[in-house]
Amino acid sequence: MFHWGWMVDDHEMLALLKKTHQLKDESLFVKQLRQLQMVTQRQKEQAEAINEGLVQRGLVRYVGTSFHSRAAARRWMRNLDVMMLRYNIARRDIEEDIVPFLYGEKERDPGIVVFNVAHEGQYHFHIPPPGYPSGQYVPSIPDCYRFALSNSWVDLVLTGPRSRQEIDLALSAIEQGPLSEAEKEALCRYGAFYQQQIHAIS
Repeated sequence: MFHWGWMVDDHEMLALLKKTHQLKDESLFVKQLRQLQMVTQRQKEQAEAINEGLVQRGLVRYVGTSFHSRAAARRWMRNLDVMMLRYNIARRDIEEDIVPFLYGEKERDPGIVVFNVAHEGQYHFHIPPPGYPSGQYVPSIPDCYRFALSNSWVDLVLTGPRSRQEIDLALSAIEQGPLSEAEKEALCRYGAFYQQQIHAIS
């Protein structure tokens, strides 16, 4: 699989470097960039042409792209074999912004790879956030994997195990199969609380 990284030889490095330096401060440009989070039409056309050429020449079998912009993901999804998206119990926005736009057929939809499943930024879900009532349910990292994989539209979860024990725990959890509705609701409640606390801290 060729995973698109957005950089092509035709990009003007000097212009890119100037724009990069602008990203160091809270300028109007940065605020507008954060609001738009979109790909220019020229870049989109270049990427589509390169993707098509790679496949036609038999150099790759599949073409994929990772996204932090859900708007860009929606625009590109019909032209990709694989999409990589951020998804977790505190950040479930792709359920509304992406999933309704899928065909719902594995043969027609791109493969969906999700990442950041067990954490949101520096905050790890198996560690309760400040203000969370003691003695209440706290999900494990494998619970977070099961949460993502319980969705029929998720094909793969990226993981970051640090030991053989963590791999065994993840595999053991996956063998349990999809979450029950009660388990999923508990994780969603925890995720919503976590998201509120993250915003309060930030």
